[in-house]
Amino acid sequence: MATILHREEQARMTGRWPKWVWHDIDNRERGSGGWASEARRAAENGVFVVMVREIETEWGPMTHAWVRTSSEATDLRWSEKQRIKDEIFGRERTAIEVFPPRSELTDAANLYHLWVFPAGYQLPVTLADRKAAAR
Repeated sequence: MATILHREEQARMTGRWPKWVWHDIDNRERGSGGWASEARRAAENGVFVVMVREIETEWGPMTHAWVRTSSEATDLRWSEKQRIKDEIFGRERTAIEVFPPRSELTDAANLYHLWVFPAGYQLPVTLADRKAAAR
């Protein structure tokens, strides 16, 4: 475990992450039910693991991604989540992280959930000046 933690720490400190490798998840690995059992693919790079499932929502199709470090030992920084989103789903894709009502809170593991919108989707709120960018 110390070697895994050291390798993770070095990659995170330097920003030199190994390449992402995608894996299909077969039926035996999907778990015992619930949303986690709906994951069909996972990406890992020796530093982070990202599992994904495609879902249909009232906003249209979305990708639910849950992200953790390989060791499951440490938290992720915002900049790491942004980079993961960019590298796996695309630099111009919009993703959100939700802070739910307490009654819907699930906090049983050291992982983070990103909800990735289809390409081209724009949230109605932003800090960017879209009107200036369009000129």
